[in-house]
Amino acid sequence: MNHLECVTVRILADRELCSGCLMWSDDGKSLYCLTARHNLYIERIDVTTGKNMLQFASEITITSDCGCKQYSIINYFQEGGGDKEPTEGLDLTIFEIEQNEYTKDVPGTITAGYFSKEYDYKISGYPKIMNGDRAAINAEFNEEKGNGGLLFNLQNQNSTPFTKYNDILGISGSGCFQEVHRMYKFVGIENSTPNSLVPYNLVHCIPSTAINKLLSDNNLPLLPLPTPSYIDNKFGNYLTHNEVLGKAVYVNDWVKISSSDEIEKEINNLFSDENKDTNTLCLCGQSGIGKTRGVLEASKKFKHVIYYENYDTFRKESNIIMREFDEKGEPFKIIVDEVGYDKPQSVNSDFFSYPEIKIALIITVPKQKYPYNSMFVEIKACDDDVKKIVKKKFESSTYITADLAAVIADSIFSLCYNDLRLALLFSEIVERDPNKDIMRIQPSQMFSDFRTAEAILKKP
Repeated sequence: MNHLECVTVRILADRELCSGCLMWSDDGKSLYCLTARHNLYIERIDVTTGKNMLQFASEITITSDCGCKQYSIINYFQEGGGDKEPTEGLDLTIFEIEQNEYTKDVPGTITAGYFSKEYDYKISGYPKIMNGDRAAINAEFNEEKGNGGLLFNLQNQNSTPFTKYNDILGISGSGCFQEVHRMYKFVGIENSTPNSLVPYNLVHCIPSTAINKLLSDNNLPLLPLPTPSYIDNKFGNYLTHNEVLGKAVYVNDWVKISSSDEIEKEINNLFSDENKDTNTLCLCGQSGIGKTRGVLEASKKFKHVIYYENYDTFRKESNIIMREFDEKGEPFKIIVDEVGYDKPQSVNSDFFSYPEIKIALIITVPKQKYPYNSMFVEIKACDDDVKKIVKKKFESSTYITADLAAVIADSIFSLCYNDLRLALLFSEIVERDPNKDIMRIQPSQMFSDFRTAEAILKKP
């Protein structure tokens, strides 16, 4: 079964058929069913007045053709609670779904944040006219309304103003999805047809931002934030955060060192959504002291961070980054490695008017050339850092005792002082041949164990 089939549900509100959509919260712990609020109000005759009135359904069931046949409702949430008329406030109801062994089959949620006609869209639901069969209707992006709502044109429909698109009658509550590389990103919930002449030619969707606001108002976990287009469709020679940490050079377990807390504090300040004061961070220190790994680890808590391996590549693409922001309005979190200490000023100047583009520059400077400048944050090494990392590396070995690991760490430290990169090179040799007398290792022998310059120069 495909993604759309597994997130699309049919809802019976007092036996009236309507559509809904299953979505996971960002933390993966809460499962919601979303639908248009007006679907759940049934017209009844008031016995006291004899007039027709709308009342919230007394019995609601949620079923699907994928995994769990019926989903149990824990609670439901609407704007202003359940007291407003269905025509007042946000036309949205969120059901909190009880989890069981089958709900794990519901695919994870990815949301879209950039909309244009270059993407394909589908609206997936259970139209009333189809008697319980699901339909995925092709749609084309029309425009984003000032209030945050989204308009879409339904495609491949040949109805006239008189037939009013009866073949897809009753699609309110259906999920709208953007299709990117065979992956479906959630856009919003279809809830109305603004064109009164041909109502199903143009449909309106409630976006994920409005859904998250209702979740926030009720202290519920939010849906995931949108995935930027530059993650799915790369425009340059950068790596995503996960791609960098997936490289072989970073397979060693992370060990916090003396500079870790300082780096984490600075990265948190820079990449935080509350930061409106500065968009450039300059982390400066000697080569091989763990700056890059520290920055990558500190950035784990932030989504959609991209990484440039060197300044020259970033520089060539800086205009593209600014153009992408101008066209799509998507913010950036960028790490740039191997930056010369004379480069940050030009970066500050170029991106000064782009506070939504936040850049962490990793600068390697020989100690004697350290630029004493207020815009630089100096990252210092500690004598214990090398010993701590090397000792940790060997303590997990089956043939080296904790006491011997400490001796090896002291010996390696005496050879490389605070250069973590060099210490890891020595450690690699010892791991391959534990009987090797590391005090007698010749530089030529050490480097012969590494086939490329890249393997030697990569930071720990």
